[in-house]
Amino acid sequence: MEGRPGPLYRQALAVQLSNPKAIVFFASILAPFLDPAGAWSIPAQVGVLALTTTLTEFPILVGYGFAGAHGSRFLPAGRVGLWQDRIAGGCLLAVAGWLAARG
Repeated sequence: MEGRPGPLYRQALAVQLSNPKAIVFFASILAPFLDPAGAWSIPAQVGVLALTTTLTEFPILVGYGFAGAHGSRFLPAGRVGLWQDRIAGGCLLAVAGWLAARG
């Protein structure tokens, strides 16, 4: 993806902040680690958890971005890539049908 870093960063930040999966993750997974009777206030505890998560996750996400930006040249293009996408999509649809039938 090409463009100036500032607008791309703002767009990515808006997407991530409005991501319901991230909100559910922080609300459900991190909530048991909060101690209402603790020495720190709840907002301070949430801040520490958010900072810790950000500092540990950021390098991993940067690595994913680097791999995606520089590794895409190794993917097949043209008709081979098209058929690869179709086969992968068909496999995903088959798994979705299997899961729906199980349910």
